[in-house]
Amino acid sequence: MGRDGPMILEDRDKIPVRGISFSNCTFNYNGRNGFSWCGGEEVRFYKCFF
Repeated sequence: MGRDGPMILEDRDKIPVRGISFSNCTFNYNGRNGFSWCGGEEVRFYKCFF
């Protein structure tokens, strides 16, 4: 996790990114954004801290 913490990318020519869930997560030492969502569907966060 250098710049963004978790990063979700989607390449439309490959398998779609769907149904990702984060639960009770803490992401420390993120350099810039904390989280980058650049593609995908149905991304859920529950009790997460950045």
